[in-house]
Amino acid sequence: MPSPTSTTRGDEGTVELSAATGRSVLDIYAGTIADQTALRAAQDYNKNICK
Repeated sequence: MPSPTSTTRGDEGTVELSAATGRSVLDIYAGTIADQTALRAAQDYNKNICK
């Protein structure tokens, strides 16, 4: 069984995640960042090109 990892965020409590769950959370976070980047690019294109 993978060993859990602990993390804290601000004044909130400690959360323990398995290594696989931690990787899944990071993958989702990376996907969100990529989506935001693509959205910003589309918005800039629309604002500057599609007048």
